[in-house]
Amino acid sequence: MFWGSLFAVKQPDLKGILAFSTVSQLGLIMSLLGLGGFAYLVTGAAVEPFTFATFAAIFALFPHATVKGSLFMVAGI
Repeated sequence: MFWGSLFAVKQPDLKGILAFSTVSQLGLIMSLLGLGGFAYLVTGAAVEPFTFATFAAIFALFPHATVKGSLFMVAGI
C-alpha cells in the first residue's frame, strides 16, 4: 500500500501516477479482505467483522474502478 503511494509521488507522467495509485488502492482493498478473513478465523462463527470488512473492500473497489477508468481515458491510453 505504501509502496504504491511512494512510487506514485515520484512519477513524472500522469499515467504512471494513476497506475501506482491503483497499486496503492488495491493494497488497501486486499488488506481489508485479509483483515476480514483474519477476524473470521479468530472470532470463530462471528460473521459481522468478516461481512463489514468485505463490504468495505467492495465499497472501495467499485468507485475506484469507475473513476480510475475514466481518469485513464482522460490521460490518453
